[in-house]
Amino acid sequence: MFMKIIARFTTFAIVASSVSAADPLVLNTPADAHQCIPTLITWSGGNGLFFLRVLSGIERNPIQEFGGLPADQHSFLWQTNVASGSLVSLDLADDVGGELVQSGFFVIGDGPSNCTLVQDA
Repeated sequence: MFMKIIARFTTFAIVASSVSAADPLVLNTPADAHQCIPTLITWSGGNGLFFLRVLSGIERNPIQEFGGLPADQHSFLWQTNVASGSLVSLDLADDVGGELVQSGFFVIGDGPSNCTLVQDA
């Protein structure tokens, strides 16, 4: 009898942990980004609020931060207010797992000059 109780508890614990575990956080590198033209940034997985940063150059220096993005939101429309020719990347964290993921590098393409550009890019 005792062994049946232990077996049922173990099965319940395994099922409960698999239900509560989130998918791993994955940040997609934008395929196309142009100065002053909004760029859709997407991700999947993760838990809780999301924190997105735009990073400049190989050194990945933060130039913009967007925090507290809702837990049910897995995209962000970035205004792409970085000068064309700039090398940038992104990182994303969630507040539950504390997981941090980074995108690949991408170069901002030519676009209109109808927005205020970040100066540190």
